[in-house]
Amino acid sequence: MSGKREKNKSQQRDKILQAAYAVFNQIGYQAAKVSQIAQTAHVSQVTLYKYFASKRLLFKALLKDLIQRELANMKQALSDLSVDQPQNFLKVIQFSQQETREFSKVFFEDVVAEYQGQNGDHEIYDYYEQELTVFWQYMIAQVRSSGYIASRINDQSLMLYFKIWTSYFADPKNSRWAQGIDLKTWVTQLTDLFYFGLLNVNDDKRQEMLKDLYEN
Repeated sequence: MSGKREKNKSQQRDKILQAAYAVFNQIGYQAAKVSQIAQTAHVSQVTLYKYFASKRLLFKALLKDLIQRELANMKQALSDLSVDQPQNFLKVIQFSQQETREFSKVFFEDVVAEYQGQNGDHEIYDYYEQELTVFWQYMIAQVRSSGYIASRINDQSLMLYFKIWTSYFADPKNSRWAQGIDLKTWVTQLTDLFYFGLLNVNDDKRQEMLKDLYEN
């Protein structure tokens, strides 16, 4: 009986989170009302507040849920990576963009603001960093064992590279130069740079440049 009760509670919680996503993604965090979310979830406001004491806590819970789903999908894609099928790594990249592509512009901006601590705390940033660090460690191990990370690059350099990216976007000051630009439209290009780098050169030229870099 206890197991069934817990399952029902979990399903109810998931239903509220799905409704919250639908409302936040449509009109944004600021415009959304708890009554709208409750109505969309087909529950009373009293029931909603039993699970989430405020709209802010509901928003944070939703972001954590989205983070978990994205990382779980990427981890699953990594488990299928092999030397013979490098194209499987594309699944990891696609999963890293999938959630963001479905975000409306207003919801994307709300997510960035929360990540940057513009609402008074850095709980989401801290949570994301903690979960992402574990994922990166797993990703490095998987990709390296499949032969897609150059042996000259050590794990510490890779972790620093990853953290530089997330730290940059965590600082609101670094977003000011992009005011008026829809950063959401840049996701694919930034992901391309993140995974594949800056230079588009053939293998011979790449090897020549690397030789100069490491020997001079």
